[in-house]
Amino acid sequence: MSSDKTTIDAEAGGSGSDSLTSFVADLRQLVDAHPGGLTLGALAQLADMPKSTLSAVLNGKKLPSERTLTAIVAALGGDSQAWLQRRKQLQLTSLGIPLETVLSHDADAQVADGDDQATKKAWLRPRWLLVLLLAAALLVGGGIGAGITWKLAAPKNPWDPGIVQTGENPAFYPICMADAKVSAAETRLDNYLLEIIWSTNCRAGWGRVTRYDDKSQGNRVIVTTFLQADPDGPSTQYADDPDTQSSYTYLIASHSIDDRICVKGSVTDGDKTIDLGAPLCL
Repeated sequence: MSSDKTTIDAEAGGSGSDSLTSFVADLRQLVDAHPGGLTLGALAQLADMPKSTLSAVLNGKKLPSERTLTAIVAALGGDSQAWLQRRKQLQLTSLGIPLETVLSHDADAQVADGDDQATKKAWLRPRWLLVLLLAAALLVGGGIGAGITWKLAAPKNPWDPGIVQTGENPAFYPICMADAKVSAAETRLDNYLLEIIWSTNCRAGWGRVTRYDDKSQGNRVIVTTFLQADPDGPSTQYADDPDTQSSYTYLIASHSIDDRICVKGSVTDGDKTIDLGAPLCL
């Protein structure tokens, strides 16, 4: 394989015979091709993630989340979109779902149900999509709003590992959204709400922080969701969003009754960071 970065990025398109092993091998090749000869620690610093998370990805322990993969490839100067597409193909293959049957939520998403329009302008960020889907679920008693045909069928046994993966966006899984509910919540410092949202269908949870201080513009909302037994482990999810009232992390899938999910958060107010205190755990 060529060490030229352009060639490696082209190979990130994947193929029908792609696998996690070849995906990781090509990602490591992209690391090796970096002219700086990066160490694991240096790359972790560039990608702004724990060394444990980076090590788990490069050792092929799991398929990285979209957020983690984007950070790694961007730090290496690679083509993030090509790698994300390849990751999506691998994920859907592992679930037995053909890529072409999935309703896309990307910026060039096609309209559902075979609409012949060229493309639908994606004016919704994934986080706003989640907010709208949660609202729709509450309004119709747990269902997903009418007018959208979801192509992801409900799995036979939602307790089996592999139905959803840690690091996935819950908004992309209607079975998770159908029964998503706030399972733990606390108001911190009068103006900030810390929450854990849980889906029994998917046996997965994610954290959310909402601010009510009317200072969202020009500031950030920061959320970390983690397993209580491994707060700095590879499953930890992190979100840092500017100019928003509310931010949520991607989900953590739980496959053990002993897994306790926790969330902590902070917000900024100009140059000041306001810590929202001790983690909230479910």
